[in-house]
Amino acid sequence: MSLDYRAALHREVALFVRASRTDLTAQVVHCPEWTVADLTWHMCGVLRFWRAIGTGEITSPADEARVEYERVPDGELAALLEHEAAEITNTVYDIEPATPVWSWSAQKDVGFIQRRMAQESAVHRWDAELAVGAPNPIDADLAVDGVDEFLTLFLPAEEESLAGPIDRIRLETTDRDAGWTVTAGNGRCAVGDGEADVVARAAASDLLLLLWTRREASAVAVEGDESVLARFLARSDLT
Repeated sequence: MSLDYRAALHREVALFVRASRTDLTAQVVHCPEWTVADLTWHMCGVLRFWRAIGTGEITSPADEARVEYERVPDGELAALLEHEAAEITNTVYDIEPATPVWSWSAQKDVGFIQRRMAQESAVHRWDAELAVGAPNPIDADLAVDGVDEFLTLFLPAEEESLAGPIDRIRLETTDRDAGWTVTAGNGRCAVGDGEADVVARAAASDLLLLLWTRREASAVAVEGDESVLARFLARSDLT
């Protein structure tokens, strides 16, 4: 599946900005120490940071201080988010995805940044909308891609959480023809096909939000050993 990550980022940031302009003081449910203003500032910093990596301003963690900047007044945050989104889409999204860059991930190229910024914008846009009212679901195709990113890049990096018994979990979308069988435990994580101890089915948006701890297991249809799913979700307890 080929996605237009630039278009996705534009769409998600536009919705994020609308939520930010609704109520900057609202508490973010799944980041309870933050208000929408804090979340907006965080997203501005994330876009600025990864733009610097994509353009070569940052080439290692030692260079991170180069992109530090002071927080703007709350009334200017929405405009700054629009600015940072425009800056990264007009630079990093014009670079060949296979161009090598530093990243914390096993994937060390510009394509990682292009995908990650679309995905992070989507989940945090959902957070902002939840804080100020009813959130729109994440686009199904983008959510399928996000589940794949989580299972192939994020979860395998959580080495400590992968200790213990081996579990096999099947995740299936109800609005797209997509599914993953995840084998996690004994210090490793692999994604493939085959039978599983438990199956979780839901719309792609809900599956992605489940993995990012925005949904409870009760929000999806579960068949099989629910304790296996609970252990898996505890292993992937990322925010």
